[in-house]
Amino acid sequence: MKKILVPLDPSDYSKAATQYACRIAGMFKATVVGIAIIDIEGIDEELKLPFRMDLMDFPRKRGIEMVKSSREELDHLVMHFRQTCEENSVSCDVINTQGVPAVRIVDESRFHDLVVMGLRSHLRFITETDDDDVLENVIRHSCAPLILVPASDPVPIKKVAIAYDGSPPATRALHNFARLAAPLNPEVKIVTSMSPKKGAPLLSSAQSYLEAHGYQNVQVDLVDQSIIEVFQDNYIDWADLCVLGASSKSVFEKVLVGSFPRKLILDGHIPLFINP
Repeated sequence: MKKILVPLDPSDYSKAATQYACRIAGMFKATVVGIAIIDIEGIDEELKLPFRMDLMDFPRKRGIEMVKSSREELDHLVMHFRQTCEENSVSCDVINTQGVPAVRIVDESRFHDLVVMGLRSHLRFITETDDDDVLENVIRHSCAPLILVPASDPVPIKKVAIAYDGSPPATRALHNFARLAAPLNPEVKIVTSMSPKKGAPLLSSAQSYLEAHGYQNVQVDLVDQSIIEVFQDNYIDWADLCVLGASSKSVFEKVLVGSFPRKLILDGHIPLFINP
């Protein structure tokens, strides 16, 4: 792990993500890369007005003002980002860019090992637009795994709960987590909700996989109730990090109220390691 991407916005979530990324970077001597994005699409949408002769010049002037204001805010965020990295003795770099926030983050994820951002984002701060769609699209399309963090000071990763069902996204999450947290040797519990005939061998193989990567304290939990209920009852308050895969079709599907990743994201108080 050499490059960790952190989207910058004026929220406590972004500040927490920077701190979290610095902790991980310190373990691997990695570089934390802040990405500062001017939301050009959001500004364009904000400036769409019914045509009137007396307003012909308004969009251009207002657009210039919004871009200037956005750039000034981002310059302040970059300064704070660099200061945080320096305080944590971590190497850092900055990408200054413009465009659609989700698209730019996904594009840059191709060249980073991990993306760390908040469980809520405010990347479209200049227009005060709802950012649910930004987070949704990053989760769906990111080329790198993500850690989504709450707006609080990060805690050391000592206890990890892994929701594992054998699916490709969950397996990618298991693989990427294995290389991330091995230096910490946390206590790990792998949880699955399925029949003993299918679940027992799956959990055994997942446990062996982590042990082969140096994990020394791995337990398994085969349950017959909803995985959401199990995590709410037993693991949300126990774990420092939850690991799960994300189906590109259902992570934020509004009709799927029971979507497990969506539920944990909306709960918003435990860091999530998610793999698309």
